[in-house]
Amino acid sequence: MKRLELEDFLTAAAETIRPLTEEGWTMESHGVPMQAYVNVAKDRMRIMATLGELDELDLGRAHHLLRGGFHTDARYAIYGDTVYAIFVHSLSSLCESDLRVGLRQVAELAQAYGTDYTSSPMRFQWPRPNPEDAQRGGVRRRTEDAVKRSVEAVRRHRDGAD
Repeated sequence: MKRLELEDFLTAAAETIRPLTEEGWTMESHGVPMQAYVNVAKDRMRIMATLGELDELDLGRAHHLLRGGFHTDARYAIYGDTVYAIFVHSLSSLCESDLRVGLRQVAELAQAYGTDYTSSPMRFQWPRPNPEDAQRGGVRRRTEDAVKRSVEAVRRHRDGAD
């Protein structure tokens, strides 16, 4: 996608939009104030919503914040002393469906900030679960078990290296 195509899409998709810089816009989408930035030289674009100050974030909330974007393209992020909901994508491979998803997920993360910290979960279907497993939550359980095993292996490695 080219910069002007991105601007045209954002203009059509946002409730309000105005130029912020030559490489950025401020807008409202899905009822959430956001900014969008493009860097053609680095082939990147980002859509983000400012959520709050880092010093307002205690450890428990930070834990929820980190878990909140695991299954989505948008994530929570910290830059300087500010917490954001952010969607980052390469500009050259960006398409309208990616942008729609990114705008929606940034809005959902912004709206969930301070509550459950989640956006709509993405459901991975590989390997495809059998129907009984899917009904019992087996895919999610296996994924959570694999993540726990991975974290335990990292801890064992770290503790052995200390």
